[in-house]
Amino acid sequence: MKSLMFLIFIFFSVIIYSSCNKPDYSNPAIPNRHQVYQQVEQQMRELANDIGLPDNVNKLNRPTGVYITYTYNEYDDELIDRINSVLSSQQWTMIKIDNTEYQEFLAVYCRNSFRVEVFTAPNQPELYLSLKWDGWNKICEKAMSQSH
Repeated sequence: MKSLMFLIFIFFSVIIYSSCNKPDYSNPAIPNRHQVYQQVEQQMRELANDIGLPDNVNKLNRPTGVYITYTYNEYDDELIDRINSVLSSQQWTMIKIDNTEYQEFLAVYCRNSFRVEVFTAPNQPELYLSLKWDGWNKICEKAMSQSH
């Protein structure tokens, strides 16, 4: 009898555990967040194939933000030109946005609901290449509507 109760306990524990740890893809902040994250990863791999592998990769997949940032510890004008050339050839559209106290933008590109930022940070020697889902802030949509 004890073993039957133990098996029933294990069975229900597994059911409860699996239902509690299921990813929540229904968060209204980013519809289809898992698919968006996969698209961001795929697009970043395509960029890295043409630009070159970074020194560091930082990934964020949260309900309110999906992005991947590549860090290049050393960079020169040639790398920046290569990044701009690759993004242009892949049909990304350059937009203008203002710098922040944390980011000095060298270039910002948009395509569909995604944004690529090429930037440096104050007092840091690295170059950052970040691909983000832009559906939350709609920076691309706003910039593209202002340019027309």
